[in-house]
Amino acid sequence: MKKIYVTESNGRKNHIGDYESNNKTFTANRNRSVHFMRKYQGWGLDKATLISLASKNAYIVIVDRDSETRYEVTAKHFLENGIEATFKGHLAQMFMNENSFSIRTETKPKNR
Repeated sequence: MKKIYVTESNGRKNHIGDYESNNKTFTANRNRSVHFMRKYQGWGLDKATLISLASKNAYIVIVDRDSETRYEVTAKHFLENGIEATFKGHLAQMFMNENSFSIRTETKPKNR
């Protein structure tokens, strides 16, 4: 598994997810309460990373740690159907409405 980082315009490096080359899957663990973009009612990803993932025919999985929900989509679909936006201090990003993902809710057994 390879950790994926982006370097922001201020020089700060951020770990944005992990790429598993065996199954071509990029996984990003996020908290909806912090990372969900209400303006687009969806999730965002660094555009350059998305372009790279699409060129590998990769699959994207965003795991919402708040609800244990998994949002899954191909990188190509995300790139072709997402909305590009750039915010101060960040590089170009793409956002996709959460309803454009395949959504699965995980359930964990309760500790006894």
